[in-house]
Amino acid sequence: MGSPYITGCAMNSNIINFRDLAITREIIPFLRLRLRIMNRRYLGPQSNGTKDVLIVAPCIVGDCLSCLPAVEAFASENQTSFDIVVSPDFRSLAERLKRVRRVFVASSSYDTVTERQCRIAQEIPSEYDLIVVLRLSREALGLIKHVRCRNIISSDSVLSRYILHMAKSSLLKRPVIQSREMMFEVFGLNGVPRDGKLPALFDIGADDLDCLNRFSALKGPERRVLVHTGSGWQVKLWNDDRWVNLLERIHAFDACRFIFVGRGDEEKATFERIQHRLNFKIHSLINDVNLWELFLVMKRSDCFIGIDSGPRNLAHYADLRSITLLNPAAVKNFMPLDERDIVVERPNRFPANIINTNRGANLTMIGVEEVFEAYRGLLTYLRKVPRS
Repeated sequence: MGSPYITGCAMNSNIINFRDLAITREIIPFLRLRLRIMNRRYLGPQSNGTKDVLIVAPCIVGDCLSCLPAVEAFASENQTSFDIVVSPDFRSLAERLKRVRRVFVASSSYDTVTERQCRIAQEIPSEYDLIVVLRLSREALGLIKHVRCRNIISSDSVLSRYILHMAKSSLLKRPVIQSREMMFEVFGLNGVPRDGKLPALFDIGADDLDCLNRFSALKGPERRVLVHTGSGWQVKLWNDDRWVNLLERIHAFDACRFIFVGRGDEEKATFERIQHRLNFKIHSLINDVNLWELFLVMKRSDCFIGIDSGPRNLAHYADLRSITLLNPAAVKNFMPLDERDIVVERPNRFPANIINTNRGANLTMIGVEEVFEAYRGLLTYLRKVPRS
């Protein structure tokens, strides 16, 4: 679940994040989209409103989550619902968005194994009042290329400026504008919320949480601590020794229940190795839940400990307190808003997400003691706030 459900990615370099380089595959589709816009290829019948809106955002989970606050703000301001194109991995979440009508799927630029396994035939409407393209893959462009609309918004220019902003900010060691804030600019919206809270985006029905009853890992009175260890880049990984040491120390201090989440054979193997070395039971939901179910699990948990990833971002939207081990090459553009969430890091000289300029820099630079102390600090809050 590198982010969060990505497997089979290159992990053999401490210098280059080959997995995230897949984002460059969006350049050609965006150029083709821009040419079609210039040639008025999408021009449709006259429309004065935004009754029929299509949002295009086929990307990995963390990126798609960062789009949603702006999408919700736009839909709320215009009092409209919308259709949306997302990656197959994100579909279970997208179907629960409050204002969504129909959900279509297209592989992201990463074209992951799970995305390829979920290709389906689908019919998209032939006309919309407005199409907003936030992210674009080759498959998504093929899905919308024959759709007619009166107005189309492409994020290509905003994304280009944002990439330059991140590079400049990294070089000068300045704060980076958050990805979710940048998306408001695409929609031409002002007043990015900065109150420490993310909007409630999903509809949770009265019976939705009942689906969790089938998981024995969620039964019992102990505090539930979700653990996510996996990534598509080894610079982001913490080794087994540190995970074992951390869990032993936390368990001796606070007899909680550890529940591992993620997807893929590598993450499952990591869980099994760690479990074998512990003298107490830990639990796993790896490969057992989709993203919507993981979101519900988070709503019924007390804390998340893990690396910078899609699940960590999802925890923010579930209002689940988190401790994040941030890799030394990370640009801080997906940070939690809530000051109670804790980030433990060893920043590198030039973080850029896809390039690690210090060959020896990796997550093992973070020691067990400081993560344990972060948990001790967070536990003070957890003990004051009962699980809902």
